[in-house]
Amino acid sequence: MYQTWKLLLAISLVLALGCSRNQPNDNHAGTEKTIADADGHGHADDSTADSKPETLVLPEHLSTVLRAEMREIDAGMGRLLSHLALGDGPRAAEVAENIHNSFILKRNLSKQDLKQLLGLLPAKFIQMDRAFHAKAGKLAQDANSGDFTAAISLYGEMAQACVSCHAQYAAAQFPALATND
Repeated sequence: MYQTWKLLLAISLVLALGCSRNQPNDNHAGTEKTIADADGHGHADDSTADSKPETLVLPEHLSTVLRAEMREIDAGMGRLLSHLALGDGPRAAEVAENIHNSFILKRNLSKQDLKQLLGLLPAKFIQMDRAFHAKAGKLAQDANSGDFTAAISLYGEMAQACVSCHAQYAAAQFPALATND
């Protein structure tokens, strides 16, 4: 009984952190960054990444694929929370693994497009994305082993990563998050 209450409390805390789930899916990551903003090393300047929100501007085909990935992750986060709340480790692990591997960008972009995208995205954005996917992989392991305390904790970190990324790189789409990072 104690474990059930502990799990419910953890889920409540995760929900309090909030990964804004009531936003329209097509508003995820208004991601556009012009080539002119990239520095000479092929990475966009991220010197302001920690100080003020940054609007990413990408060519339409890259933005479309990135938005599709964000919608897939958004749906996965909802399913993941449901499976964790029900104590369904195998299903939670499956969803977390899908989030970990949800690199639509790599599957749907040519090598040239992927190279262009990586050159346009700020290094901090890429770092945040990699950390998010790594947490999903670890959550899958924890859920498979039945360690729901660790899995819920990781879910909270993933939800906070969503909020932080949206506040930093999609503030126009999620203005309420701009001051919550």
